[in-house]
Amino acid sequence: MKRSWLCVVVATWLVLGSWDPASASQRQRRVQRRAPAPAPTHPALPETPPQGPYASALLVDGDSGRVLFDKDSSEPRPPASMVKMMVALLTFEALERGEIRLDQEVPISLAASRTGGSAVLLRAGEKLLLEDLIKAMLVASANGASVAIAEAVARSPSAMIARMNERARELGMSETVYRTVNGLPPRRGKGLPDMSSAADQAVLARKLLEHREVFRYSSRPVVPIRNGTVLLRNTNHLVGRMEGVDGLKTGYYRRAGFNLTATAARDGMRLIAVVMGCPTLRARFLVAQELMEWGFAHFSKLKVVRNDELRDLHVTFQMPGIFSAPVAKHQELARSSFAIGSGSSTWSPRFRRSK
Repeated sequence: MKRSWLCVVVATWLVLGSWDPASASQRQRRVQRRAPAPAPTHPALPETPPQGPYASALLVDGDSGRVLFDKDSSEPRPPASMVKMMVALLTFEALERGEIRLDQEVPISLAASRTGGSAVLLRAGEKLLLEDLIKAMLVASANGASVAIAEAVARSPSAMIARMNERARELGMSETVYRTVNGLPPRRGKGLPDMSSAADQAVLARKLLEHREVFRYSSRPVVPIRNGTVLLRNTNHLVGRMEGVDGLKTGYYRRAGFNLTATAARDGMRLIAVVMGCPTLRARFLVAQELMEWGFAHFSKLKVVRNDELRDLHVTFQMPGIFSAPVAKHQELARSSFAIGSGSSTWSPRFRRSK
């Protein structure tokens, strides 16, 4: 008991002593001239999570999965090109098993070359390195590249879709059904779209990020393919614009709205934000950015020793930006909470004026 209270006192001193809104302001970075829709920058720290515009949103701690903000995250919606995160997961798992290689040449089929939507020009019969196809799929959201990867990993898109649904069930993604390998909508309105939820996308993102090589691609504003003769721009405009952002995947078509699974790391803490159903391209980046800035401003993670075991201590600190004078005796000034590990042990002290 003594040790637990000591952790609380130390953690509170660290949070109160280092809390400085100015220190968490975003660093302005140079933006490439041709970026079609630069992400907004907001130096002021948000006091509350964004309430819209979006259909659903979720913010989780990337390491533990602890939910920090949730708005309709279990509601099924079309994920659009965020489907490609599952294709990427199965691809990296196949690479680990030695079934495929990054430097292997993948023949481009007629089906892959004719896939519409976001595309990198693929010619039927040519061969492209698997790594180039991964870059095209993850960074530029190339739909034809997803088809080519599915053919390399599972021999056909239909076999890949079966694997994708099986893996989703294994991960507990209860609201997810895959019907394509790239997230494109049904042709001429016939058939059903892929479906998922913000909560399921966060589960998928956490699993995908266990493969650290993902960051070699998702963290870069521009990636080269075809021996450097072609440069692909990242569809995630937060990369290179918001401090710590290093992934992950965008998605859009008209019925789905603008979707984004974004991740950022600062001071030893990784956050994953999922926003779905935003009305505009700019809105999805603004909402995800404000959600993660709010998370970094109000949550911290420290390491504590409990029963001779090193555990994560999750610290939440909430304080209004403005106090109205005069401050009354015993008026609540701030509130914090401390949770060890997954949150089985929690303390919630409040800070009040005593005199």
